[in-house]
Amino acid sequence: MSSRRETTESERLMVVNWSKEGKSLREITSLIGVTHGCVQKILQKYKKTGSVANIPGRGCKEILSTTAKKKIIHSVKKDPRDTVNEAALLAEVWTPRRKFHLQNFPLI
Repeated sequence: MSSRRETTESERLMVVNWSKEGKSLREITSLIGVTHGCVQKILQKYKKTGSVANIPGRGCKEILSTTAKKKIIHSVKKDPRDTVNEAALLAEVWTPRRKFHLQNFPLI
């Protein structure tokens, strides 16, 4: 497995600034200690978005609040047989099942 690490936002800003100053990709690579491809990706991202910050991930956001999650887990611990149907009343059907799975509770 390779030893990867994420470049910090300050490192990415330095790459962009050095590029604007006219330094070559090879010079920037040796200065910052990342690969040629990494420098290229940083510059492509900057040209496309105008920023070097990480964008938020994709996917559905959490439906349940932390309090609702705690209520579901509490109800599972209290009575594991009836909880899937009762928990489905709090949120859509798959959300309670996913929460049970994450907490290593068996499902019916």
